[in-house]
Amino acid sequence: MTMLKDLTEDKIENLSNMQLYNLTFAPLIQDIREIDAFTQKQMDESAICVYGATIKPIKRRMEKLATEVKRHNPKLIIFSGGFGWDGNNFKGATLEELEKTWKTEKYQTRVNKRISDVIQSYPEIAQEVMEKIKEMWNRDKKSSSDFDTFLNSYIEEIMEEYVQKMMKDKQFEEHLMKMYQKQTKETDKASFETWLKTYIKENFIRQFILNRCTEANFMQIIWDKVYNKDGNIKSKAIREEKSFVTCDNAENCLRILQKYPDIKHLIVINEWPYVLRAVLTTKKVADRLGSNIHIMGLPADKSQDLGFEFKDMNDYRNLLITQIRKMVTYPDVGDMEIGKYLNMENFCEDGPSIKIGNRLYSSATKNLDERE
Repeated sequence: MTMLKDLTEDKIENLSNMQLYNLTFAPLIQDIREIDAFTQKQMDESAICVYGATIKPIKRRMEKLATEVKRHNPKLIIFSGGFGWDGNNFKGATLEELEKTWKTEKYQTRVNKRISDVIQSYPEIAQEVMEKIKEMWNRDKKSSSDFDTFLNSYIEEIMEEYVQKMMKDKQFEEHLMKMYQKQTKETDKASFETWLKTYIKENFIRQFILNRCTEANFMQIIWDKVYNKDGNIKSKAIREEKSFVTCDNAENCLRILQKYPDIKHLIVINEWPYVLRAVLTTKKVADRLGSNIHIMGLPADKSQDLGFEFKDMNDYRNLLITQIRKMVTYPDVGDMEIGKYLNMENFCEDGPSIKIGNRLYSSATKNLDERE
């Protein structure tokens, strides 16, 4: 019997393209088939958990969740994820370590890009954030001004500061003008003053997103404003916001389920290359907690009819080898028997369609040329 944890570094590096595919994806096929055959009664005994990430993976996972819930409503939906989406709130870091990273240009560039991705992917999040800010203002306000008056006054004040700085700092002026040119259309271009007001207001929202929004917050807003805006879905949604890494997601979700003894199945949603590790991690945590809940993985596709996409064959091999290496070496990941997957003579049936470069390989008809 060959176990996952028995793989050495040399064995992992020497896995063929077919073995990489089958080892990463084939263990999930039975889960997918079983979930597809679930009756509503079985879904009434199920929880679906979406583990957090940055917004683009979250988008794919939420789309998969919506598709699944459209067929059958599970009893529970758990959105699990804390502040790790900015790439800096790593588990166990001290405040001093975090503050040191926050000041770096690398961090600023990364987090600004990720916040832009959030706003562009789901404008509903920015709208909800503004409503939240307004709600907090109305609850805690210390003046007689209403929120809109306060916000306009704030924007005018910051605009004056920007104008004064532009007059004194040529580089700052050039920086703002470049952003203005880039972010406004050549035709029907907004005035610089109008653009600057919008820019300051957006920064106001962006700062709130950075400081107050968890991955679970994102998912809850998306669920409420996009997929369940009519409120017709019966499943109970729970938000868990303390998790930084997968084993945290697993433990916190399983502890929530301890309050629901009628739940027999936990379905974990993640993307194709990552879901097996999430499932094995969750299974190991379940064993430690003494839970006998049935844990399954449900992969989220890259897009319609496409499981995942790789830049080239090196990207394909590197990504899958990295995931297998993590499953082998991470102590939080459970073990499993893998001989049947390594010894398959063909690519597993009903596996994901994948794109490598500009070539599409679909299900069992793939022929990943070992020479590529």
